[in-house]
Amino acid sequence: MCKNSKYSKESILKMSLSHKGKCHSLETKEKMSKSHKGKVFTEEHKRKIGLANSFSLTGRTMSEETRRKMSIARSGEKNWKWKGGCELVLSRKIRKCFEYSDWRRKILIRDNHTCQECRTTKNPQVHHIKRFLVILKEYNIKTVEQAIECQELWDINNGITYCKDCHRYIENQDRLKRKIARSNSYNLFVLYLLNLVE
Repeated sequence: MCKNSKYSKESILKMSLSHKGKCHSLETKEKMSKSHKGKVFTEEHKRKIGLANSFSLTGRTMSEETRRKMSIARSGEKNWKWKGGCELVLSRKIRKCFEYSDWRRKILIRDNHTCQECRTTKNPQVHHIKRFLVILKEYNIKTVEQAIECQELWDINNGITYCKDCHRYIENQDRLKRKIARSNSYNLFVLYLLNLVE
């Protein structure tokens, strides 16, 4: 039996395994939330909760083998930031080639190194009007050589100068529009499946 428990270690393990992967219903979650409202915890108790909830590895040293296993477990498709692989690697290679820097330079000169949104000359950056990765997918570009031959990638009418702040704002707006479009198309698909849309 475990210390301060009426159950044996074996029973505790069985109970633990029986609850794995199960989620509480919304009703249960509400009841738990209401029961905890108004409770006042001591500083010591708050510290213990924080330690239990933190996944921090601060102060811990791990073996080389453990670090290698963690690296493998979080690499490639298993990584939460995975976006499809080689497109991004190819994108980086293209952005380092002469044609890209020349395209960028021509746009900066055309726009007089001035943000076309707020008219500042501070931190000019070049933005693709038609997204870079969209062009790569559209023309099925797999190598730097194919990219160099693609005329649309180097079209200066597909570029515009923004300052760093405006560029970030524009990118975030584009990302938000794509996200909304994806969710709308998904919602339409679900409605179609439910025969609510003709």
